[in-house]
Amino acid sequence: MEVPPLTGVGLLWPWIAPWAMSGARGLAEPLPDGCQQFRLVSANALGSNRRPREFADELTAIDTDVLVVVEASQRILDALDEYEVLRYHRHGLVEKRERWGGCGIWSDHPMELVEAGNAGYAYIAARVTLPAGFVTIIAVHTVAPTKRGAGVAWRASFDRLADVVERCDGPVIAAGDYNATLGHGPLRRFLARTGMRDAHTAAGRGLARTWPASGPLPPIGLIDRVLVSADVSVASVTERALPGSDHFAVLSTLAVPRADAS
Repeated sequence: MEVPPLTGVGLLWPWIAPWAMSGARGLAEPLPDGCQQFRLVSANALGSNRRPREFADELTAIDTDVLVVVEASQRILDALDEYEVLRYHRHGLVEKRERWGGCGIWSDHPMELVEAGNAGYAYIAARVTLPAGFVTIIAVHTVAPTKRGAGVAWRASFDRLADVVERCDGPVIAAGDYNATLGHGPLRRFLARTGMRDAHTAAGRGLARTWPASGPLPPIGLIDRVLVSADVSVASVTERALPGSDHFAVLSTLAVPRADAS
């Protein structure tokens, strides 16, 4: 994602005013009894990543059950293949697009495609069958409000994503690059419409920052998010820098009720 131009100060302001985001801090939530924990990592690879092999090497080495990658250009997908992502995660789904509009989901557990299309950039909704039961994972990459006139497409990408979430059954996790903080109306309206919750807030880390992870500016915005439905609990959320990307990856430990729990 590029830095918003000076003409976008109104959009940039919610990213650089942490005092306005104090309500997003949240408190860590207790996990319910009888749930199964699993790990999910989501990362914006940066389609023009100049270190794709190092990026893929470090990403595939992370111990996780589910891996979500957005801004997945062909060079990123080739590097993941080279580093045998399917050796670490036996099931994979990929949506390819021109330049850096693609995405992918890989899982240790059986996975089937629910639907795929565009909600800004490419998205994938996949049903992952955990030992506790199934959960739907959505790879998210909304439009970035970085250019004059991009606001309409930015807001529309949240509307399309909400449509996708509302078509999904059971526990839902939507992870990726939202190009928005909780200071932005489109994300707040998306949360209100779908009933999804922000994992960082649920873990008491709502003031974390994920972008930019490189360059002259310090991180100013929490725009890489894991959003969860009400029946998904959040045990922990952390961030990690990966080679060549301008976004921190988000590492989350989540929990869902066991299907056989009484």
